[in-house]
Amino acid sequence: MITRIFFVRHGQVDNPDKVMYGRLPGFPLSQDGKAQIAKTAELLSKKNVSAIYASPLLRTKQSAKIIADILHLPINYSEDILEIKSSLQGQTFSYISAHFPKLNIYASAKNNFSDETIEDVAQRMQEFSDQIIKKYKGKNIAVIGHGDPIMIIKAQIRGLPLEINSIRPIKGYIQPGEIYAAEFNSL
Repeated sequence: MITRIFFVRHGQVDNPDKVMYGRLPGFPLSQDGKAQIAKTAELLSKKNVSAIYASPLLRTKQSAKIIADILHLPINYSEDILEIKSSLQGQTFSYISAHFPKLNIYASAKNNFSDETIEDVAQRMQEFSDQIIKKYKGKNIAVIGHGDPIMIIKAQIRGLPLEINSIRPIKGYIQPGEIYAAEFNSL
């Protein structure tokens, strides 16, 4: 029996100061972001989705609502699929890119801060996915989340090493409103 999880990155965010917003409150979808998610919702309407899960941040709530209105499903929220926890949130992307190659904002001995590691995010995303697979055997589930956590679960599924080059490839990073479809064989 195949269980499908459609991991959806939230739509483009209104971020005029170009800061890493992370888990900061606010940061709604831009008009383009709303349009992106409306297109994503149309695609998902053809996938027989049984449930919707979303991170409890504003941009994912707004994205999930657009999808839920088209699919006529309630939204479940989970902190397991939150954006990464980083003390660099609020810093500009220009500052971060100047000091952290490939935007490697994860805790490590090299970065000398103690927020989440890539492994921490991988563990919570794997635990979340395992719960969904167990609860919804043979169903299709939409999960509205954030770029890095989705790229981390994608790396895990593909058997890639949990390192920055796996989650931030030169090409192929999940775009706003994009879907990463994962299939799991659930017995």
